[in-house]
Amino acid sequence: MKNISKAVFSITYTDGSLKSKNLENFVFDDGNLVTEIACEKFGDYTELDINVCGSSGASVKYVDVAFYFSENFLNDDLLYFYNGCLTNDWVECRKYVGNTGVIGRDVTVMKNLATGEFFHVGYITANRFMTYIKFEQNGIVLRHFMEDKPIAKGKKFQLERILLSNAANESAFLERYCDRIAQIYNIKLDKPMPAGWCSWSCFYKDVDRRKVIDATNGLFDSVPGLNVLQLDDGWQDESKEHAGEWYEDIQKFPNGMKDFCEYLKAQGVNLGLWLAPTLPKFNSPFFDNLREELWTPPANIKPEVLQTVKNLSPRFDLGNPKFIERLKNVFRRLTKECGASYFKLDFLFNSFSADIAREHFYVYEKDYMIALYRKMITAIRETVGDECFLLACGAPILESVGIFDGSRIAQDIVWRKKFSKFYCWQIEKKCIKNTMLRYFYHDKLFYNDADGVILRDYDNGDGFNGSYHEVRAWATMVAMSGGVTLQNDINWTLSPARRKLFAELFPLNRIAAKPVDFFELPYPSLLFINYPSAKLLSLFNLDEEKKEYPISFNRLGVSGKHVIVNAWEKRAIGIFEDKYIETCLLPRSVEVYLVKKITDVPQFIYMDNNLFLGADMVESVYEDDSLKITLD
Repeated sequence: MKNISKAVFSITYTDGSLKSKNLENFVFDDGNLVTEIACEKFGDYTELDINVCGSSGASVKYVDVAFYFSENFLNDDLLYFYNGCLTNDWVECRKYVGNTGVIGRDVTVMKNLATGEFFHVGYITANRFMTYIKFEQNGIVLRHFMEDKPIAKGKKFQLERILLSNAANESAFLERYCDRIAQIYNIKLDKPMPAGWCSWSCFYKDVDRRKVIDATNGLFDSVPGLNVLQLDDGWQDESKEHAGEWYEDIQKFPNGMKDFCEYLKAQGVNLGLWLAPTLPKFNSPFFDNLREELWTPPANIKPEVLQTVKNLSPRFDLGNPKFIERLKNVFRRLTKECGASYFKLDFLFNSFSADIAREHFYVYEKDYMIALYRKMITAIRETVGDECFLLACGAPILESVGIFDGSRIAQDIVWRKKFSKFYCWQIEKKCIKNTMLRYFYHDKLFYNDADGVILRDYDNGDGFNGSYHEVRAWATMVAMSGGVTLQNDINWTLSPARRKLFAELFPLNRIAAKPVDFFELPYPSLLFINYPSAKLLSLFNLDEEKKEYPISFNRLGVSGKHVIVNAWEKRAIGIFEDKYIETCLLPRSVEVYLVKKITDVPQFIYMDNNLFLGADMVESVYEDDSLKITLD
C-alpha cells in the first residue's frame, strides 16, 4: 500500500500473549480465535471487514490493525488531523513528528505537504466495541478494546468496519466517510434546525422562570424562525441533581415546567431541557434507593483501573434493566407531563471512559460497553419518539449517530467564572477552529452545534466581555457551521448593533462552510460555501496583528471577472479578475464576501436581507429581454 511500509493485524490476549500477521485477505487461526479479514476495494477506497470466532474461550484484551509509514511519507512535512475523543474535545491539524503518543477516535486524515501524498482512515461502524486510534512514532494503531472478556468457543463477532484510502484527498475522503456511515445507519436528517435561546452562558445554574422570560423579552418577536428555548443545567431541583430522577425546582418554576412549556408554545417556541442522565451524585436523597443500579467493578478489573475509577463519581450500570426502565420513565414524564421536545444530553462519554489517555475504561458484565451505550440511547429515543430533537454533548461521536439529531462539535464558548478575558478569547479561537475542521459531519451524520452565540460587551462575572469584532467572528462561525443557533444573552441588554448581528444570521443557511485548505496551519483562514451562482467566503484573522490576505480565484476554482460584495457591510467592493487582496484584516476578526461571476446580460447580484445576501434563496434568469428573479 502506497505510503505504508507495513500493515499488521494482531491480537493481544489477557494473559499477555500476542499473535500477529501481515494484513491481507486471510483466515487466521491462532488456536484461540479464528479471524477472517476481507479487504474490499471500491475505487480509491478500501474497507476492512473483520470477523472473529472463539475456539478456546480465551479472554481478549486488544485487537489491533497497525499501519507503519514509509520513510518518504513520515517526515517533518507530514500533517494529521487530530479529532479528539468526544464531542467537546479540542481538535486541530498538527505536525505528525513530535506530536505522537496520543489517542484520538473515529477518523483521521493525513497529508505530506512536500509530496502531496495522503493516508486517511476511520471507523465507519460503532455497534459493540470501544475503538480508538493510537498515534505512535512510526505509524498508527487502530485498536479494538475487547474488555478482557472471554470469547466462548463458537461465539462470533463482527468487529467495527474500517474505511481507508491513500489516493483520495482529505475532502473527498471525509465526504465518503460520512456518506458510508449515513448509509449504514440509514440516517435521515429532516427536522427543523433548532434556533432560539439557551440559558447556560447567560445565567449558568442560576436560572429561573422570571429571569428567562426577562432575558428573552423581544427576542422571539424580532427574529423570525426561532423555534426553541433550551434550559440548561440549573432548572432541576438541586437536591435531586444527577440523581437519576429529574424534577423541576419548584422555587425556580413555581407553576411547574408544564406551565412554562405552555407559555412558550403560545409563542410558537418549543421547550428544551438539559440532562446528565447517567451520572448520580452521593448527596441526592434518591441515592440510597438507587444503589443496586450503580456500576460495580467486575472481578477481572485491573488494579490500576480500579484505582482510577475510585477517584471518580459513581456511574449507573448501563446494562441494568432497572436503570434503563427508570431512565425511560424519566423521559416519559418530561415529554408527556412537562411537554419538552428537545433534550441536550450531557456527560455521556463518562459512562465508559475513566481515563482514555491511559486506556482505562468502565467494563460492564452484561455486554460490551458500546453495545450497552447504543441500547441505552435507543431506549431514550424510543421513549421520546422520533419527533423529539436529541442533542449529544460530552458524548462519543460515532457511537451516537443514527440516534441523535444534533451534536456539539466544540467546547463551551465560555467556561463560567474561572478565567480572565484573555483566556476567553483563547477559548473562542479554539472553538472557531473546531467548527472549521469538523464541518464534514454537518447534515450528513447530525446537525452540528458549535455552541451558543454570545454577543455581550459586559462581563457578568465569567470574564467574557467581547469586542464587536470578536463577537462578530464567533457569530459568523456559528452561521457558517450551518447548524444549531442559540443566543445565550439577556437580549434587551445588548446594543442595537449587537442584536442586529444575531438577526443577520436568519433565515439560517443550513450549509456548512468548508476550508479552502484543510491543512493550513495554525488554522484554515478561508472558508467557502458553493451556491449555484455564487460563492460565499469567510476570511478569518484569529491572530493579534492585522493581515494582508490575497484571495486567488484559481484557488477557489473560478476564473474571469467577478464582483465581490462585503456581506457584513452590504457593500460592493468592486469587480476583480484573477484575485482580490484584502489589505487590512483586523486582529480577532472576520470578513465575509460574496463572489459572483459577471455576465454580459443584466443579472441579480445580491439582496441585503441577511449575512448570506440572498445567495441561498434567490434565483434569477435573464430571457426575452427581462430579468426574472425568484425568491425561495
